[in-house]
Amino acid sequence: MQLDVVTLSTAVSLMLLMGAGMLMLVFRFSIRRPSAHANSVRFWSVALGLMGVGIFLISLRGHIPDFPSIAIGNGIVLLAMSLRLRAIKMFWNQHESWMVTAAPATLWMSLCLVPVFYDNFLPRVILVNALIILLLAVSIQVTRRCNHDRLKSAKWLRDSMIFEVMSKIAMVISFSLTGLASFEAATKSNLTAIYLLTLIISTLATIISAFAMIIEREERLLREQALRDPLTELSNRRAFFDDAGRWLEKHAFADKPFAVALFDLDHFKQVNDMHGHAAGDEMLTIFADVLRENTRKGDFVARLGGEEFAAFLPDTDIRTLEAVADRLRTDFAERALRKSGGLMTVTVSAGIAAGRSGANGLEQTLATADRGLYSAKRAGRNRVRDGHDKAVTSQHDEMDTAGCVIQVLHMPAASAVQ
Repeated sequence: MQLDVVTLSTAVSLMLLMGAGMLMLVFRFSIRRPSAHANSVRFWSVALGLMGVGIFLISLRGHIPDFPSIAIGNGIVLLAMSLRLRAIKMFWNQHESWMVTAAPATLWMSLCLVPVFYDNFLPRVILVNALIILLLAVSIQVTRRCNHDRLKSAKWLRDSMIFEVMSKIAMVISFSLTGLASFEAATKSNLTAIYLLTLIISTLATIISAFAMIIEREERLLREQALRDPLTELSNRRAFFDDAGRWLEKHAFADKPFAVALFDLDHFKQVNDMHGHAAGDEMLTIFADVLRENTRKGDFVARLGGEEFAAFLPDTDIRTLEAVADRLRTDFAERALRKSGGLMTVTVSAGIAAGRSGANGLEQTLATADRGLYSAKRAGRNRVRDGHDKAVTSQHDEMDTAGCVIQVLHMPAASAVQ
């Protein structure tokens, strides 16, 4: 069966133009429009549109003058491939100069002005496909090297581009071995039709991968926003309980030690009343920075709400946590005083507790830490207290313990005690 090359080329062009239009809609409604992410979508859409136009011009060979079909059509395709590479780089916040982007198309157009090159079909085919393969190879390398967040869709894009490279190499080798010396002979060959069929597959895979990458990143952004405190950039209450709960579940039968701390900024309402909410927010961000700097990568730290923070330290005993919490307390007081130019003395109180995976639950251990926090507040604030201490426990038993625990674990406001 003889496959219609013009029909297949038109199908590829229409597919690319439709993909460009759909990506433009994605750009229009992207939640990250001002970012490099949105610019990547915009360039990718333009690249798909230009590629569709270029392939359509090439398919009109014999119906329009040769120069627009040969030189301009292939030049547009090369520019589109360069823009697609630029879009892929921008997706991961990498940039290149416009001279580099325009170089392949410029080289092609320059050589088309040389009669010896322009009048020979096979050298033109080899050069244009060699340039496209080079651009694809760079795109594959960028996708492999920059996918630090391990997007699954980026791997699909890489695989589709590898397939595209293989199909182009096979096409160039086949044309060279069969000695196709003219465009007319190529259009009558099933090799060209088979190549166009593979181009349809790779084009569809590329468009789907582009959409998937955008959707996957948008989904991750929304998930991250739902689990992160916007002021301090720490995890929020929900993320803290999810992360710590997963660790406890994972090590439920390993009997591993862990420790938790609850922190509450002292007299925080007075800070807001006397110095304004902007100053209060600055104190919260300072403490968040101190909390990040004094904990390890595998620790879970969060702002639970208001002026209350929490830390979950895996594989940590109570004495180690006590030293960490006390260092946090002193570092924060010094930094707050220095940041305010000596105008504000802001301190923090902490309650700590320890447990073992499989034996102690998170809520139980946090309740113990809350007893320590309450004791630190009663003792004059700006100190760290162990919720396991008998003196702390007996003192706390005088209060409505259950009500305090409910506040710590479920209220979205600040700590039960000020």
